[in-house]
Amino acid sequence: MPSSVNFGLPYLERLSTQELKDLAVHFEIYIPQDLERPFIIEELLDNAPCLTLFQEEKPASNQLETDFVDDENIPPVPEPVELPKHYNITQIDAIVRDPLWVFVFWEIREADRKAYERSPGFRGYFLRVSLDKCKMGSKISSLFTIPVNHSDSEWYIHFPPDGPCRRICNVTGDSTEGTTPFNVALCAAYSSGEDTVLAVTSPFRLPRILEIPERAVPVRDESTLLGMSGIDDLEILRSSERISISPQNGSTFSAR
Repeated sequence: MPSSVNFGLPYLERLSTQELKDLAVHFEIYIPQDLERPFIIEELLDNAPCLTLFQEEKPASNQLETDFVDDENIPPVPEPVELPKHYNITQIDAIVRDPLWVFVFWEIREADRKAYERSPGFRGYFLRVSLDKCKMGSKISSLFTIPVNHSDSEWYIHFPPDGPCRRICNVTGDSTEGTTPFNVALCAAYSSGEDTVLAVTSPFRLPRILEIPERAVPVRDESTLLGMSGIDDLEILRSSERISISPQNGSTFSAR
């Protein structure tokens, strides 16, 4: 079945001069005898919007043909590749969310996991929060531990504002310079008491907690008439409160 092909500069440039003249004669476009090739193409392009050339439809191909690129095909759009949830490596990372929470996520290589869990005396996995000034992940600088399940791969660690970690890193100062860095180690526990460190996070520091001072009570300036009047000591009556007024004649009435 024939299909229509619109004229374009790439298509016309592939034709010879005689073919261009024959095309002009076919569509009854006047071309002077000695007109040069570029001007013949220009005349055909000027009349291209109202001209259509029919040719046999080519078999469909896997590539898309374009009119605006000469003899080039656009490759098909590749299908999106879904990233794997696990990369089969042993690692642990930490992201400081705010001054009170640190998000930790980890992965254990499948072959290593089987080896750890098949070892005699294996008790499970845990996270060890330590100071980073000593050997990374060691018991010497350990502050506290968090047991995790075999299926766990992430955890939020809380650093309370009045806890020992907060006092150690001294983040309530004016700046974070000189504060103690921490790290979190992923460890395997054994009944013998010998723990195996699987991976350790990079050192991180807890951000400083902003201290908001209490609202100061203004000091009364008794040197002024307003300060000596004692108006600051008067109790403010709310709309729901009632007061009783007793005039000199002994009668009593209530007012809001």
